[in-house]
Amino acid sequence: MVKDREFDDRGQVRLNPLWYRLGDFKPTLLERSGLLERTGAVWHYAVDEDGESSIGSDQPLTIAEADELVELLTAMQTKNPDLTMDQLKAAIDNQGHPTVAAAFDPTGAARIRPARISGELSYRTSTGRWEVTDKSGRYMSNKIRPSVDPEAAQRWLAEVAREMSRHFGVEVAPLLFKNAQVVTDRPQ
Repeated sequence: MVKDREFDDRGQVRLNPLWYRLGDFKPTLLERSGLLERTGAVWHYAVDEDGESSIGSDQPLTIAEADELVELLTAMQTKNPDLTMDQLKAAIDNQGHPTVAAAFDPTGAARIRPARISGELSYRTSTGRWEVTDKSGRYMSNKIRPSVDPEAAQRWLAEVAREMSRHFGVEVAPLLFKNAQVVTDRPQ
């Protein structure tokens, strides 16, 4: 379930570089020049076994602007002076759903957690809206969860959309993807 690139050098699951508990993701990040104003971004979310939602990105390079990456590199070079921009980009990109569902154990180590539902949050230009899906192969695919009732999955996804809409103050529409019975318009 967890890919090699999602483990650190000590064998612990990496925490997503843009990981937030949804409750800590400030709605002001949605304002002009905020993170969700960057409509080319693809966010991942996971709802853990306790019902706590978290958000991050498999593709932080679609979210971070050049000056933010330079600032991050400069800060990280205080600990690792030999770190290059290419190494930084490679280290933070491609961190999937398990890194968003991760949490800390009592010792402070990151650990993998199961997710009730997991997927993507993205802006769809063809509809002009934010949409949340169940697009997570490692948590929501038929291979992993073969007996998920599509109606139940739609209810779970609708609740995620309501929670995000309330928190962000913008409409977020649910779009069933992995568990849809009849797929008519899958997001790309």
